[in-house]
Amino acid sequence: SICHALHSATSSMRALARLPTAWLLLAVCWRVASRAAGLELPPGNAAQAAPALAARPGRIVVPLQRQRLPVLSDAGILSYKSIYFGSVSVGAPAPQKFLMVFDTGSGHVVLPGKSCRTEACVVHSRYDVAASPTGSEIDFDGAPIAAGA
Repeated sequence: SICHALHSATSSMRALARLPTAWLLLAVCWRVASRAAGLELPPGNAAQAAPALAARPGRIVVPLQRQRLPVLSDAGILSYKSIYFGSVSVGAPAPQKFLMVFDTGSGHVVLPGKSCRTEACVVHSRYDVAASPTGSEIDFDGAPIAAGA
């Protein structure tokens, strides 16, 4: 669940600081934050591809850090799964900065709102929709949240 992922991300931040930075290229559609634009890696070295991807209109390149977590069994480590973190700024005129988990299996970007009071929300940065005239709060199912609710 999202709450579990947010809690796991917080408890892993100290370990994350010791990990080497892995630069990945994630083409994100700036205007449509709810749908992933997809991963576009031209053939060759990813570092060489970064300027070309960043120069495309409506797209940004987000440097990501990778954290590898072991998948354990009674016999020991079976494999590793990776989690990717990146820093993004959302909103205008004063962008709000977030450290996000990039889920390659989902096309959605979920930010906890300032009005969220659950334990999973209050231990993280929360998006203040009032600071961005074009922002709106939605529930987990996409339904708008009434002001003050």
